Amino acid sequence: MIKQVARYATIVLATLAVVFLLWQFRSAVWIFLFSLAAAATFRPLIQNLVERGFSLSVSLLLVYGVGLFLLGVLLIIVSLLLLTELQQAANAFAIGYEHIKVVWPEGTSWQQSIASRLPESADLYDQILGGEDFSNLPTMIDILSGFFEYIAYLVMIIFLGIYWTVDQVRFERLWLSLLSVEYRGAARELWRQIEENVGAYTRSELVQSLLAGFLLWLGYWVIGLNYPTILAIIGAVMWLIPILGIVLAFVPVVIVGLTSGLFWGVTAGLYTLVVFWILEYLIEPHLFDRRRYSSLLLVLVMIAFIELFGLIGLVISPPVAVFIQILFGWFMQRRIPRINGKTIPQIVELQERVATIETNLATDEEEPSPQLVSMIERLKGLLDEAAKTSLAKASK
Repeated sequence: MIKQVARYATIVLATLAVVFLLWQFRSAVWIFLFSLAAAATFRPLIQNLVERGFSLSVSLLLVYGVGLFLLGVLLIIVSLLLLTELQQAANAFAIGYEHIKVVWPEGTSWQQSIASRLPESADLYDQILGGEDFSNLPTMIDILSGFFEYIAYLVMIIFLGIYWTVDQVRFERLWLSLLSVEYRGAARELWRQIEENVGAYTRSELVQSLLAGFLLWLGYWVIGLNYPTILAIIGAVMWLIPILGIVLAFVPVVIVGLTSGLFWGVTAGLYTLVVFWILEYLIEPHLFDRRRYSSLLLVLVMIAFIELFGLIGLVISPPVAVFIQILFGWFMQRRIPRINGKTIPQIVELQERVATIETNLATDEEEPSPQLVSMIERLKGLLDEAAKTSLAKASK
């Protein structure tokens, strides 16, 4: 009894120690997870180029190099447009504030009440800018250091993603070696399935977010809406947030549009809804089948993650929900069919043999050929179908 209590206490303490270490090194953990997601996102593109005859190094250079180049050009263009609009917004705010300070004291009672509580323009600008003593200088240093810190994180994520892509087999062998031999084949299958689906989701969301930003900016610019770049960036980021994203993108667009008139507010709001509808129902089904995954599970994960991580939790909750559902579904599919309390001996024996072969291939020094991997996958599928057919016949 004492030994059992000591064992349970050791397990609990070890679990708490692991959780504590993960929390202490959470930045490294996030970098590791994001690099795995980046590798899963771009791996199909790289493999497609390799299958077309390009070498792995050239494929990596094309995918990551071209991607980074396009991202840099996009950031430069967006930054120039954004700086111009931020300056316009600052000027409009200054003019509007002065108008309120001059006109509202002679307006209605509620306008007079608000105007009496507003600080003077000079005091407000001193509070925003930090006054003449440059007390805002540490804040600017913190902003710049934070910006370069995120740039460094991005560089590390990219290089780690390249490493996971190049050394995929060796990386899998490394963590599979921590498991027992009989579980390695199944664990590798589960890992590949999770990687494929999470990568597909990430590619889908990145493509749709870029499309949302471009379409929203183009529409707002054609309509003549104020600050089209700022509103388009908000819409592109809000698209990454499921369920609540459309509301968070819709409200600021309508508010800015109403400053120019009722027609512009309604037009901009309707255009935003149309763009989100096109992305949701016309484009997304060709990139990622979201209907396969539970909306209830997504909502539960969102509630938990927004409590832990805030707004960023809403962005990372969908891939986590995908991971949880794949993990649960995989374990349910791995259950061996039973007939009258007894397993199907012939099929189970064949499944075990195939699992042994797959485990040996996973731990082998040389990577198996694609033809051999395809044959094993087809054989596993046939055995699963045979088990289901036998179970169906026995239940009749």
